[in-house]
Amino acid sequence: MGMCYLPSIIRGADWSRTITWDDADGNPINLTGYSAACRFFRGSTWVFELGTAVDVGGITLGGSAGTVALNITAAETSAAFEAGATYRFDVVLISPSNVKSVLIQGRVAVVDSVSLSA
Repeated sequence: MGMCYLPSIIRGADWSRTITWDDADGNPINLTGYSAACRFFRGSTWVFELGTAVDVGGITLGGSAGTVALNITAAETSAAFEAGATYRFDVVLISPSNVKSVLIQGRVAVVDSVSLSA
């Protein structure tokens, strides 16, 4: 199981995180040929998805560097997320042989920006 992660999203602002998947010796795992998905849930309701598929987008894999870049635009954080709410999420990596691994999971708190709403 992946590590537990507790980030926050500022509603109306771009949000991005880059994570490196390392093996037990600290070496990056080669993600060439992998795909990835990330879903956000509020309670049992699915509200937003990121992925490496062209029709979903928002996740970029860094091949031999082992990096997973998650990106949500300001327009998406405004439309999909409610300030004051908490969402569950995970990031799943799918190997070329269809083995699924949870890289991270956790909860994300969404807050309004003081500056963006002024």
